[in-house]
Amino acid sequence: MPFSSQNVYVTEEVRLNLPRDKPVAVQQWQGLIAVNYAARKAGIKRMTTVDEAKRLCPELILVHVPTYGPDDHEPQYYPSPSRATHKVSLDPYRNASKSIFKIFHKYCTTIQKIGLDEGFLDITDIVNDRIRAKYVPHNLDRMDGLECGIDLDWEELGIAVGKGGDDVEKSTTWRDLQLAVGAELAQQIRKEIRDTLNYTCSAGKHIVKGRKKEAPRLKLL
Repeated sequence: MPFSSQNVYVTEEVRLNLPRDKPVAVQQWQGLIAVNYAARKAGIKRMTTVDEAKRLCPELILVHVPTYGPDDHEPQYYPSPSRATHKVSLDPYRNASKSIFKIFHKYCTTIQKIGLDEGFLDITDIVNDRIRAKYVPHNLDRMDGLECGIDLDWEELGIAVGKGGDDVEKSTTWRDLQLAVGAELAQQIRKEIRDTLNYTCSAGKHIVKGRKKEAPRLKLL
């Protein structure tokens, strides 16, 4: 399951106590390395030049990444550091990433890290453990089939269920239940990150529900 925390600009939103609806971009010299959702709505993208970003969104809040000045022993936030005399530091974002991934590791051990703010979590084992504990004891008579017959509220779980045509099964399958429990786990992880670090985090999940050819029997027992 992919998770993305966008921790570069969120780190600055939290540090400066900025409302999430204010357009914010993180600047490194004359380019942008992170852009929040409010700024993206104005047409600003990563690597947009600073001058172009200001033209697109005059109210944009620009935050330059911390840098080491000539006599600095710790990185500082300068409004207009000189590339000739300052050295970039990404330590605040690396530290934020470590805190986020520390929470990820509480829930699974197999994680593929992609950059500072994104990773893929293999949550198969914990999902199957939760299904075994909560659902299997009450549905032993259904274990030999594809369908588990458990009602699921897909909208509440935040899952977009595709409409695949007449071959989509109406009854919930064990594969569907895996996805639902995975969504519950994603909500739990996101909540812990928000409550602990005040960071937002997104998790990706999508399925075309119930196709027989995509739903072999799960090995839950």
